[in-house]
Amino acid sequence: MASSIGKNIRISIFGESHGPAVGVVLEGIRAGTKIDLNELNCLMIERMGVDIPGTTARKEEEHLEFLSGVIMDSDYSSCHANGAPISVIIRNEKFNSDDYTKNEGIIRPGHADFTQLVKWGEYADIVGGGHLSGRLTAPLAVAGGVCLQILAREGIELSAGLRSLGRHELSCKASEAFGSQNFCSEISTIVESAKNEGDSLGGIIWVKAKGLPPGMGEPIFDKVESKLGQMIFSIPAVKGLEFGSGFEGAHMKGSENNDEFCLTNEISAGAKPANLDEAEHCNEAEISHENAKTENLHGVTLTSNNCGGILGGITTGTDLCFNVAVKPTPSISKLQKSVNLKTQQNVLFGTKGRHDVSVAIRTVPVIRAATALVLYDLFIDYKENHNG
Repeated sequence: MASSIGKNIRISIFGESHGPAVGVVLEGIRAGTKIDLNELNCLMIERMGVDIPGTTARKEEEHLEFLSGVIMDSDYSSCHANGAPISVIIRNEKFNSDDYTKNEGIIRPGHADFTQLVKWGEYADIVGGGHLSGRLTAPLAVAGGVCLQILAREGIELSAGLRSLGRHELSCKASEAFGSQNFCSEISTIVESAKNEGDSLGGIIWVKAKGLPPGMGEPIFDKVESKLGQMIFSIPAVKGLEFGSGFEGAHMKGSENNDEFCLTNEISAGAKPANLDEAEHCNEAEISHENAKTENLHGVTLTSNNCGGILGGITTGTDLCFNVAVKPTPSISKLQKSVNLKTQQNVLFGTKGRHDVSVAIRTVPVIRAATALVLYDLFIDYKENHNG
């Protein structure tokens, strides 16, 4: 079972949804690196979805227990890495296995019960999803949260939000302010409607990284997209990923999808780039020029960002932008056809329990954290290659 990933920054995830604890071992963090525990706890609260409509009623206080790799400050508000592997566990406390016991033998539609049983037979732990549960995103968020802090000190800022929920596009105001009153107000009616029908919703998450230097990424198999893809698709319920114009770009002409080049000082001065007749080619909403690191670009930048900040698997120095598709929560109370493997009978099955109406909502901070793990790993290579 491949539950480890990374090169310079390596993580190993362990535990099961209804086991004693879940946890992570994080390697590669330099001795002396400060970890703000208050900031880390804020990320974990965001992942819990506290006070956000449509999220699970299983609200566990995700108390982080550091077992190794850090020296705690006297007030326990922060700690410093000591250079050894950092191991953290989060104890599972508020799980209820009764519903799974009552329905033993029934494979749940949309879940990995069937594939786990095919692969591991009687030894498969499928209660609550076992090791494949969304609960395992908690330790992933811990490790990524550490990298988020380190990247911020390097001037690299990661943001993410919910672009759509089901077939409902969220307003920019709500999408940009994940977890805010505006956000909760806008999604409340959407999730309540699905919940009353005993159903669930998927969603699309947008991600943006500002401040990345040009030149990160190692073609051919260590492209930025390749590394992010492996990580993002390791998150439960993720089913799609597109960079920049993505699938929409397939419907464009080359003249529409190509990002044209211009001199950085023309953009900074608000001047119209030479030989461009259409103002939309310089849409500031699409690209953040003030955050583009162009010291290695000879004063050249892009006039749009259909490439999503990546060309040839290498960062351009402009915003890295991508969207993530998250499938609807498979646990729904609406009856669906399934099979009881023990009795060898067809059955109608509806899930009982405390489940998210849309798992996409709580996946937003997890995506940010997972992205940080990949980008910091690539950033270390970049600094070494540039004598940094």
